[in-house]
Amino acid sequence: MRSGNRYAQKAAERMEQASIIISPDGSENFKFAFPPGSNTYTMMIGAQFVRDKGTRVLFTGHGGDEGVSHRCNVYELFYNHEYYHYWRNIWSLNPGRRRVIRTLKKGFKNITSSIRDNRETYLNWFASPELLKADFSKGFRKQKENTLKFAFDPVAYIRDDGSRNRLDNLALFGACSGVRYLIPYLDYRVIDYAVSIPRHLYMKHGVKRYIFRQAFKDIMPRSLYSVRIKEDTSVTNIKPDENWYEEYSRRKQEIIGALDRHF
Repeated sequence: MRSGNRYAQKAAERMEQASIIISPDGSENFKFAFPPGSNTYTMMIGAQFVRDKGTRVLFTGHGGDEGVSHRCNVYELFYNHEYYHYWRNIWSLNPGRRRVIRTLKKGFKNITSSIRDNRETYLNWFASPELLKADFSKGFRKQKENTLKFAFDPVAYIRDDGSRNRLDNLALFGACSGVRYLIPYLDYRVIDYAVSIPRHLYMKHGVKRYIFRQAFKDIMPRSLYSVRIKEDTSVTNIKPDENWYEEYSRRKQEIIGALDRHF
């Protein structure tokens, strides 16, 4: 933490030299220097850290989720009218007795919950009631929100500037730290190729990134090939932490406790 603060201070000094005052009371530029939702603090410290290690160029994987290694949601198949492949995926995940009935129930539940959850970006299960008051959340449900298209419509997500937020941050912190960021996955030729691939090739039997797993199956570690979700590691000799949520909650409360509600 001490090291992180040191790098943050250096980045702040460079920003001020560029007339970007990051004091919340000192300049309107504060909200542009730290736009929300893009891991800005981590990126700022990371840029300063690699600069101090002598690095001048960084390749970043940003854009992979939108394109070449897209984390396809099974609802995406339905959304893109690939109904046969949608129901085939749901069918493969529901073996056993009364399979037809359970498949239909599961499918319709997935469709309705996906539509609802993608329109409630502030109210998902990771939301923090400690930060959002009940009356705010209740009022927010009555508003017509913009649908979060990241999970099922990467083309619309990119077109609506979903990737632009991260690129703006990289440009800012790269300039302040003297590090050049290269984002090969957001090259328009890579994106054009990725989104032209039929959506059902991104998911099979509930396994995401299916086509890319198969393409690199013979050259990647088996443990990495078998990773199901982004947050998992490819380490096979470590037992999963059954109490991960307790640690997550503890750290969340630690961070919330440090916040200044007036600010």
